Amino acid sequence: MTSIVDSTAHLEKRCSDMGMSARGIQQLLQGNLDTMGKIAFAVGQPGHPLDQGEFTQFAQNTLGAMISQADTAVLKRLVFEGHTRVLGQLRELFTDPNAAASRKLPAVEREHRMAQLKQRLQGVIVERQLEPSHELLEAMMQQKEENQLCYVQLERMTSREWEITMGKTKKQISLDTEKLVVKEKSDIPDQFHSSELQAFEALRRRGVAMDFADILSWESHERYLQQLTSHLRMDPPQNYSRPTLQQILKADRQVFLYMIRVGVQLKRLPNNTLDMDTKLFEALQSYEVGFHLLPLPKSTGRADPPQQGYQGSGAPSGAKGNAWQQRSHPYKGKGHQGGGKGKNNARSSCKRALH
Repeated sequence: MTSIVDSTAHLEKRCSDMGMSARGIQQLLQGNLDTMGKIAFAVGQPGHPLDQGEFTQFAQNTLGAMISQADTAVLKRLVFEGHTRVLGQLRELFTDPNAAASRKLPAVEREHRMAQLKQRLQGVIVERQLEPSHELLEAMMQQKEENQLCYVQLERMTSREWEITMGKTKKQISLDTEKLVVKEKSDIPDQFHSSELQAFEALRRRGVAMDFADILSWESHERYLQQLTSHLRMDPPQNYSRPTLQQILKADRQVFLYMIRVGVQLKRLPNNTLDMDTKLFEALQSYEVGFHLLPLPKSTGRADPPQQGYQGSGAPSGAKGNAWQQRSHPYKGKGHQGGGKGKNNARSSCKRALH
């Protein structure tokens, strides 16, 4: 991730804040001395005193013949800050190797990149619900720094407006260079979506964040979303229903799992192209993704009648069981009681005949 040492926007802001003339800033940029890290190694060596004669020659070659004393003083201060920041970054690299992975993008660099992005995306208004949160931008920059693609859940594709209104800050104690420090950490709740429009806005915010991190172009992501969501409008076969939003989200997740499996590169290739611009549509055409986009059969809405079994062994269940009971016991009920009375009358007649 771009640090203060490697940020051109930070150098320009520092030059402007310290009072360097516009001509002096232009001379630095034209000489390709556009970061603190480059200035730190352009003259002298970090950790050693700066030779005055060597610096004077460097200032004249950098700022030109019309050099001013004010610009020279600012340049000397920039060299000192560059040496200090480079030494601090090297010390942090050896004492805490994981610090670089968790380092956030400088605010000046983030604002500079977002301004360039808004200027480049002609006709797209990156505001309100379309502007990604700082947390989402940091997540995409982190993936590029580690060159490891991860799937971001839909509820974590938060907007800047949601981050401002719902975000909270809390303090926590952490160990920094063998000492305890208290840092503030922002806590942003999940942004849930209750409609197809809100889900589509969240996916578009992801496209803006990925273009911001330079791992996927906005045009490719928009074309991908158009092809993916077109299944919501396609007429399904008879007795089948259109794919639902849940199916679209499952297919989108499967697309990223496919790219993770094939090992997509998040940094620009040697030919200055983005690997994800082609792997994204390759994943969309795979059968794993198409499986989630198939229309599902409609429900008939009728349930089978309840089965009423017979309490006994060897007897069938249901309506057939009832008929079987009637055939097996024809005299059960009132008719059977009547037969019992006739049997008693016959016994009485036999007794009278014997007497």
